[in-house]
Amino acid sequence: MIYQRYNELCEFQGRDPRTARRIRSFLSDFEILNLTLSHMEHRGQDGGMYREHKLNRDIATVVDVLQTIISEFGAHRSIIEYLPDSGEAFATM
Repeated sequence: MIYQRYNELCEFQGRDPRTARRIRSFLSDFEILNLTLSHMEHRGQDGGMYREHKLNRDIATVVDVLQTIISEFGAHRSIIEYLPDSGEAFATM
């Protein structure tokens, strides 16, 4: 899901996305920095194994910290409710 949203943002911005492997590397770095928590999930033989990630910070705080980036690049519709009501229009996808 993270990589899918990342690809949507890249498409929205007209940029070439990094590889899924590189994004997994970023996610590992976020865990080391204590920004996210992750654990392995096993969904049986048909579901396979995957790593599940969760923010280790309040999403409103994360959005506040990223406000400059969001102003420049836009925001995914899933975080619109957390954007400040400053009267500033943010590009959404």
